[in-house]
Amino acid sequence: MAPVTPAAPLAMLVPAPASAADPVRSCDCECFLRSSAMAVLLSACGQPLLCASARRSMRPRAVKAPGCPPHHARGRPRRKCRQSKRRRGGVCMPVVSPERFATGLMWGEYLAGATEHKERRQAVYESVTFTPEQKAALEALRPLGLKVLVLEEYWCGDAARTGPLLARFAEEAGIEARWFFRDQNLDIMDQYLEDGRSRAIPCFIFMDRDLEYLVHWGSRPRAVKEAVRHLLPLPPQGDPERPAAFARFVAELSAAYDRVMPHGVTDELLEALHGALRRSPGGGRP
Repeated sequence: MAPVTPAAPLAMLVPAPASAADPVRSCDCECFLRSSAMAVLLSACGQPLLCASARRSMRPRAVKAPGCPPHHARGRPRRKCRQSKRRRGGVCMPVVSPERFATGLMWGEYLAGATEHKERRQAVYESVTFTPEQKAALEALRPLGLKVLVLEEYWCGDAARTGPLLARFAEEAGIEARWFFRDQNLDIMDQYLEDGRSRAIPCFIFMDRDLEYLVHWGSRPRAVKEAVRHLLPLPPQGDPERPAAFARFVAELSAAYDRVMPHGVTDELLEALHGALRRSPGGGRP
């Protein structure tokens, strides 16, 4: 699958001066659109800029068959907390407590202690660049005070590629990032299993300023998963065909990463955050 490419030019991503010919600002939500990070993220992902009242008018209306009681009306289901397990009294609970989040390692601390892939992590971190459109979208996230909890292990080759990019992504967007070791935090990991069964890493858990869940991402970019899907599962240990199969897998995996790093992965992370902010009650407002 090809990486998502922002459809709007940079001029569309930065709020322009108001004018009589600007249809976006013809509604009474002008201030919201101009101040909201949502406006930038929607443009970056090629979505129309609609005010809150316009979005509400597009929602499906509840309908019921003749003769049915009123409570049988069906329409748009009530939005549930993204992590339904983390509810108490009908209120979304933080992914972790502020005290626990503060125990995570910052990027520099995590990198300094790396026992494997340290040079690769450093090289990726130093090589990451962003397009002008991506920089504008990342800058728009700064007022939101977002946070991200990263689950990794030093031995993970995938984490050695995308973890450093996430560090740069967070720095550019003003997101507070903390690194946690998966095997020491399985209670967190088990809430975000890949396909509902795999403790796959890396896992990036994005949260709002109150540590409430927005979206999580992992363990590989979509295009990378698709590129190596036909090679999995690998032959079991001890199978004489395993060495050749594993070598081919590593080669195709590396080539797929080269095609999407860094801009394709950045677009995918922005797309995930854009969707989460559209669903969140705050709508991406500071």
